Amino acid sequence: MSCRKYSSCLGAIAFALSLEAVTFSFLALPLRAQSIEISLRFPQARDIGAPARTGGGGQRGPTACLKGNLPLTALTPTNNGVKTLLDNPTLYWYVPETRATSAEFIVVDDSGDTVYATTLPLKNTPGIVEVTLPDTVALIPGKEYTWHFAVVCYPKNRDRDEFVRGLILPTSVDILSQELLQETGKGLTPAQKEMLNPEELTKNLAQLKTNPQEAKKRLEQQAQEYSQLGVWSETLTIFTQLSKAFPNDCNLANERQELLNSVALNEIGQTFSLRGCQSN
Repeated sequence: MSCRKYSSCLGAIAFALSLEAVTFSFLALPLRAQSIEISLRFPQARDIGAPARTGGGGQRGPTACLKGNLPLTALTPTNNGVKTLLDNPTLYWYVPETRATSAEFIVVDDSGDTVYATTLPLKNTPGIVEVTLPDTVALIPGKEYTWHFAVVCYPKNRDRDEFVRGLILPTSVDILSQELLQETGKGLTPAQKEMLNPEELTKNLAQLKTNPQEAKKRLEQQAQEYSQLGVWSETLTIFTQLSKAFPNDCNLANERQELLNSVALNEIGQTFSLRGCQSN
């Protein structure tokens, strides 16, 4: 069966598994280490009419699909809109302990046409699930996309999925500069534009393997710049990758916790407690 409209596809089509685009990871438990401390508080996001970022379907109890006190939660700003400069951003969710073995992820455009869809395995929950849009998908700056992430609790009864939805808001350096000009009377400086360039982010992430300390310094500076401008996907991706490269860095762990606190995701961060560290 083939179909393009989201409303007719959800729960009906079978998607090919894309392990290259999908990974399952856990936030590391850091200890003490030396690091450059930065202030990383994500700005208060304006309401854009997006759905809630926590799951509301399913049931609770001994036979429930999801267990634990924390619900299925999208790791997004408070308005559940993910602003990004990337053609292929990464999105993140907290998945509680579950007996479900798979989840479904769909992105649709503002016409309801499916842009991307995949299924992914769920293992070793609770944990953070991340999905990166593949190179075959190119989001258009200025357009609005809706994503849907569903834990498939009962494959034969998709009405009982646990799910969350939200928005992807692709932008560009020029759009950001124009928005800043309208808000403050000043656009982005050439140095800011260079730092925000997606190619610069890609280069710095790659250098975590070859020159990790220098790459870390630049990435933390980039994260601060991204966060000040409300660019969520890159900010969280930087800290996810830095946490993998420096799992024992206490200052880095505290910066990540500060970021999550600033968007009211305190409990998610505390689930992966800063063992051996003191939060700022």
